[in-house]
Amino acid sequence: NDQLALFQYLDDTLATLRRDADWRNVECGLVLHFLKVRGSGIDRGLPSSDDLNNNADPSLPANTARFRWQDYYQRNQSRADALVHALEHDVTRLKLLRGIDVCRDEHGVPTWVVAPLFHRVRRRVERAMARVYTDRGIVCPPLRTTAHVGEDFVHLATGLRYMDEAMVHLPLKVGDRIGHGLALGTDPLDWAKRQHCLLMPREDRWLDLVWERVWHGRQGTRFSSSRKTYVEDQLTQLSNEIFGENDWLPSQAVQLWKMLYDGSIRELGFPNRLLTSPPVGRPTSSAHVSPELQRRSSWRESPKLRSALARYLTSGSVYRRCREVIWVDASDDGPAIAELQRCVRKCYAENGITIEVNPISNLMVGDLTDLTTHPLWRLAPGLDQEYGETLRMCVGSDDPLPFATTLPEEYQFLYDSLLLADRSHAAARVWLDEIRDMGLESRFTQPV
Repeated sequence: NDQLALFQYLDDTLATLRRDADWRNVECGLVLHFLKVRGSGIDRGLPSSDDLNNNADPSLPANTARFRWQDYYQRNQSRADALVHALEHDVTRLKLLRGIDVCRDEHGVPTWVVAPLFHRVRRRVERAMARVYTDRGIVCPPLRTTAHVGEDFVHLATGLRYMDEAMVHLPLKVGDRIGHGLALGTDPLDWAKRQHCLLMPREDRWLDLVWERVWHGRQGTRFSSSRKTYVEDQLTQLSNEIFGENDWLPSQAVQLWKMLYDGSIRELGFPNRLLTSPPVGRPTSSAHVSPELQRRSSWRESPKLRSALARYLTSGSVYRRCREVIWVDASDDGPAIAELQRCVRKCYAENGITIEVNPISNLMVGDLTDLTTHPLWRLAPGLDQEYGETLRMCVGSDDPLPFATTLPEEYQFLYDSLLLADRSHAAARVWLDEIRDMGLESRFTQPV
């Protein structure tokens, strides 16, 4: 009913705007959010120890098939289907409904859970757009994507991993945006110098190192041999601790991570029920899996990995070992993180993804000391202090009510910070005008 009411509101709003001559040249846009919600009191500031009894816990009663995130995924799948149904019924609603977003608790829900929802919506909407163009000659604007990533992290590598996973697996395309992206602008060497021992869940450290090892094998990357050896040793140790075994290889941990995205979890029966044998013919659901990935699915390649994936998704004991908090010495991670940051930044620049910075929100949520040290200055084009490829940027106000700010105030804070950094008034105004133009170029809105 809520979805129907929303789309009736969209239709009424569009009709009103089109009738009123004063609004015909005004650009409007609505973005619908998939919220990352962990549950179990964390939204009220009452998290349980080791993330037990939340939406990720396979032992949660609502996860009836004993899959991690089952209940959360099924509820959001219904929302995604309602959105698709409404747009397939009238795809011209894209004039006002301009994008989908995933936001809120950045640590809350992993990308492998939300990526199929985005694939599901975008693929079917693109088909509807093609049909209405073929049948009626109507060109509809594409449905854009934005994601809240790279702001909230314990280890800088985690923030970079979140950004890379969002870009590759949602996926983000030219014209899409991310919110915050501080991980791309944080100075890795300075960050590492200020870190001694961090407390983080074992699983988070394991996934960070798995992701880093993938980059070790890519052409053009620069990691020292000692770093590669360290990552291999750590992956072996963490994998054995998580799965309670003594025979894990780093390459197997990498393959398991890839299986979260290549369709293997669907072949296991996620989210409905755990299958004990491979399905005959097509996977349980191939909604977001290419034929090539279906053929390469590790379900048929390795019984050990198939079993490990099933345990990772459904075993309460594996989940508890994953979420146990461990000490991590990050003081020597600086050079490796710098290389990872360079690689991810290069991908964002090449794909034309816009970084939306929200200075006041970042200052408060990101625990930054002041705007003069904000990571945006290492991202900002045109200040002669770029570190790597120039990135597209725009300025936002995030949530104006809780942060007590407006977009003009955000620009004022940036202007004042430039002056404090000994930039002239004229140079500050020119730079802000350039950033404003860049934001206008990357806007989602359309004349209705």
